[in-house]
Amino acid sequence: MPLHWPDFQPDLDELRAAVSDRTRVILVNDPHNPTGAVFSRKLQDEVIPLAERHDAVIVTGLRLPDAFFQSIAQTLRDKRDLLGSGLRAAGFEVSVAAGSYFTVADAAPLGATDAAEFCRALPDRAGVVAIPLTAFVGASRRAEYATLVRFAACKRVSVLEEAASRLAAHNS
Repeated sequence: MPLHWPDFQPDLDELRAAVSDRTRVILVNDPHNPTGAVFSRKLQDEVIPLAERHDAVIVTGLRLPDAFFQSIAQTLRDKRDLLGSGLRAAGFEVSVAAGSYFTVADAAPLGATDAAEFCRALPDRAGVVAIPLTAFVGASRRAEYATLVRFAACKRVSVLEEAASRLAAHNS
């Protein structure tokens, strides 16, 4: 299912059209990798009856205790917010990840037209690495994600602050 910028939620009508009696498994990648989206309750409530109606199995979630997720959630949220603020200050549009340490940003406001090209040049220009989101989609969907890039917020705070500073200086 294609996921749509900026919140990376699938269209429910597209989902209903994609699931049929030939569907055997509905794989729910939530929190979604590579975008960091957490699917809406409305979407979750739609998947169950679709699976029941078409006799499909739902495969999802992580099998770790709640305490594990609670202990890291705030740290990752703080790092995500720090990175997002730095990216906005550098001129990017930012999608706020709801369940990941990756942050997806749109480089179009900086003049980018090709995410892969932008990411190849970024280390030399600013000393920062990003991954083009087009690396995660098929050729038929590349245009939708043409200027979207992914940054990792799982770094030390000092590394995130330095990256934000370098990006802001590069784009000023």
